[in-house]
Amino acid sequence: MKRTKRMKTLSSILLSIFLFLLAGCSGTLPPILLPPTGVLASDNAYTDAVQITWDTVSGASHYQVYRADTLLGAKMAISGWQNGTSYYDTSVTNGEVYYYWVKAATSSSGDNATAFSSPDTGFCTGIVPTLPPILFPPTGVLASDTLVNKVQITWDTVSGASYYQVYRANNFFATKTAISGWQTDTSYLDTSVTPWTTYYYWVKAATSSSGDNATGFSSPDTGYAISIIISPKEKIAVRGKSETK
Repeated sequence: MKRTKRMKTLSSILLSIFLFLLAGCSGTLPPILLPPTGVLASDNAYTDAVQITWDTVSGASHYQVYRADTLLGAKMAISGWQNGTSYYDTSVTNGEVYYYWVKAATSSSGDNATAFSSPDTGFCTGIVPTLPPILFPPTGVLASDTLVNKVQITWDTVSGASYYQVYRANNFFATKTAISGWQTDTSYLDTSVTPWTTYYYWVKAATSSSGDNATGFSSPDTGYAISIIISPKEKIAVRGKSETK
């Protein structure tokens, strides 16, 4: 019994000594920090720099950014211990891909620094990337049904677009065939029609005469051409009147 009591006492003393040495003279345990998360390095967002961003770490006040040429390469600190959660690496070569990591700490001296974060790659090419414009399909598409031997299709202009192309089908579900080139006008005369035949028409918009950044199809409208020759229905009506007489 006495031996067991002495062992417990010795264990308590050793634990107290360990905690004292761990805490230092201040008597407080060092904070347990986790490595930063959400590390993102920009891909060609800037012409002469890579921007690295990350999430804040609970209990941390300072961060340091590291870089390597490969995933397994030597990690070199490229920033001091800073308060912010973003950093611009301007010591980059256009076209080179770099790996980036971040550590967190509790002071500008790097006290209680964490392990490295998960990496992310970033690069710049010296060319500002341009995103294609977002175009919406044309609206206000109207096909005529009063013209002789032709159908006129009109539509509204599309913001950001400069060219349009007209499509036709014999019914709503049939294959849409382009019947015009890419044109700047917002109207088109379809003369390759059969009078009294109903056609479906759609229009697309684009940013160039080659159809760059083309939209989807507009909503359709139906149209047909009339003829100066009497229609079959009118012929039947005329024939019926003559027979009655």
